Amino acid sequence: MKKVLTSPISVLIAHILAFAANFAYSVSSRTSPLKWLFLAVTMLYIGVWLLYIAKGRYPKVATVVFSVMLAVSVVGFIIAKFALLADWFIIPAALLVVPFAGFEAIVKPTYCWLIIAAVSVIMIVFSLRKKNEYW
Repeated sequence: MKKVLTSPISVLIAHILAFAANFAYSVSSRTSPLKWLFLAVTMLYIGVWLLYIAKGRYPKVATVVFSVMLAVSVVGFIIAKFALLADWFIIPAALLVVPFAGFEAIVKPTYCWLIIAAVSVIMIVFSLRKKNEYW
C-alpha cells in the first residue's frame, strides 16, 4: 500500500480527482455553501504531493511540476490583475491550476494566483531539500 501512495500514479490520480472535483467550482459563481469542501479537496491534493515528495523516490518530478506551476501562476496573476487578453492561456492554466481552485473560497480569484505561487515555492524548496538527501 505504501508503494501505491508514494508512486507517481497516486499524484496523477489525485490531480485528476481534484481537477474533476474543482472544475465545476472554478467556472461557477463561487457563492456555493460547499466552498469549504472545495478548499478541502485542494488541501488534500497538496497533502498527496507532500506525501509523494516526502516518501517517494523521485522528488525531482515535484521540482519540475511546481516550477512550471510557479511560472503559470505568475503569468496568470499578471493577466488577471491587468485584465489582459489571453485566450492562449486558458487551456494550460485550466489543466494545471484547477485542482487549486478551492483557494478561491478564502481569497478573490485574482489573488488565488499568488497563493498558488506561494505553494509552488514551498513545494520547490521542499522537493529540493528532499532531492539533496538522495545525492
